Amino acid sequence: MSLDRYGGSRAHPLVGAGSAFRILKRGRRFLLATPDGNGFWLKACYGVDITDGGEAFVRALHAKHASDATYKAWGYWWPFVAQAVKNLRQWGFNALGEYTSNYAMPVDTNNRGRGNSERMPFIALTNAANYGKQRYGVKDLMFGVDEAVTPNLWRVEGFPDVFDPAFARAVDELTWGGPLPWLLGSSTDDRDYIFGFGPSRALGGWHNHLGWQAAATRPTQASNHRIWVGNKPGVTYTDTTVHTKLALRDRLRAKYRTLDQLNGAWGASYTTWRCGCGPPRWTTWACPPRFRVPSRSGPAAPAWRPTSTPPAWRGGVRTCRRCPSSTPTTRDGSGSGCEARCWRSSSPTGASSSPAPPRWTCPPTGRGRRCRRSTARRRASTWSSRSSRRWRRSAGGRAARCS
Repeated sequence: MSLDRYGGSRAHPLVGAGSAFRILKRGRRFLLATPDGNGFWLKACYGVDITDGGEAFVRALHAKHASDATYKAWGYWWPFVAQAVKNLRQWGFNALGEYTSNYAMPVDTNNRGRGNSERMPFIALTNAANYGKQRYGVKDLMFGVDEAVTPNLWRVEGFPDVFDPAFARAVDELTWGGPLPWLLGSSTDDRDYIFGFGPSRALGGWHNHLGWQAAATRPTQASNHRIWVGNKPGVTYTDTTVHTKLALRDRLRAKYRTLDQLNGAWGASYTTWRCGCGPPRWTTWACPPRFRVPSRSGPAAPAWRPTSTPPAWRGGVRTCRRCPSSTPTTRDGSGSGCEARCWRSSSPTGASSSPAPPRWTCPPTGRGRRCRRSTARRRASTWSSRSSRRWRRSAGGRAARCS
């Protein structure tokens, strides 16, 4: 059979010449075409490397290639990979698989200034699930699942937090750019690092469902001692949020709207949409310190506390977080009674430790709406529509201002 330089069959031209391998559809089949436009039937060797030979093999390579012109600078690598590709051609292979050493690739890698002199098409491995955890701070969902829940389960390397923006950056930076004429394509990941993509235990496999992993994992991770970076175990995270957890929460909230509906559909007993992973996405307002805003559906009032930073008023807004509580904000547990903003006006000079006289915007709470401010003696001064300080609805009608 007459082959072009990429290993394509000249007897089976499919398309005109181009700059890269292409996938074409002919009838019901999808076919590979080389950059020269000829049909290509892939037969790759999964990996070309020294790792399986052991120390005796490495010593033999040193002895065999010590006289090579490149040995002083590069050791045995260049003669080894050149001979390996020659052998593969003789054995009927026409491509290098995704676990091949990048020394064997026919392109310059790691700024070495050259590639393998014996060129053969290759498949690149992105492996963002693994390298994203090692180099980009992407968390492992299964690491956040209590091991008591899955005893004796081989977790392999878990599953990455794919909703973390860092994972998208890892994919973008680790994927080979193109077009490269010798690049057949990219293999995205190894299944060892995407635990959940295989058959579930209910089907006789050992993978956990990805939705279950997202629901069962902890909402935050500060570190992971199981991830190795080079020869050092353990990583720590500056962003501790597990973004997949937030994505699941947001999806369920958009679908069911209230916790009552979610609990009814799932047979669950959730009491809050909060996930304990810092200020939630739906709590983007600023709230006054030491204020209590009654809920719409009952006398219980959620407590608010300021951030841990010293009081500082910037741009008229001081960000506060809601105190953790097992009592839902409203009777249906949706938190809708808190979805409003409270602003405190600042002095005209901007940041100040002595704020201007208070002017609060508080959420309406049904009849007798009120904004109750705690005093130093733990007594309350009440502002309501019946007092001299009047409630005024904002333009949208969704919040009221107490002034």
